[in-house]
Amino acid sequence: MIQISDRFRILFRCQRNRCPRCGEGRLMTGLFKLVDACPNCHFKLDRGEGFFLGALPINYFVIVVYWMLPIMALWIFAKVLSYQVALTLIGIGMVLGPIFLYTYSKLLWLGTYYFWLAHELEETPSEA
Repeated sequence: MIQISDRFRILFRCQRNRCPRCGEGRLMTGLFKLVDACPNCHFKLDRGEGFFLGALPINYFVIVVYWMLPIMALWIFAKVLSYQVALTLIGIGMVLGPIFLYTYSKLLWLGTYYFWLAHELEETPSEA
């Protein structure tokens, strides 16, 4: 049985742009590029068509919680921002944020997936 500490290690590896299996290889080569396999252990990241669809709700969650809600709080409760400024900032963030965070949200999805299904790390084939 896989320990909970091992599961959190997998999650933290992905948050730090590392391979969930070995913890060594860098998975993002740029802001918009995710490698096909770990350069260190050759662990294949993509599990098939539609595997990274889980990154979409993670991306949405991050943008809403860390961009939209703070701006709304500054507008509604703190009265620091005007209505027009708040909506402009929210609009810009809701368009540009998902574009720049999509690759990182794939890493978060990878970590979340293998957090719950850690036994699949050993079962998943490596690229030859």
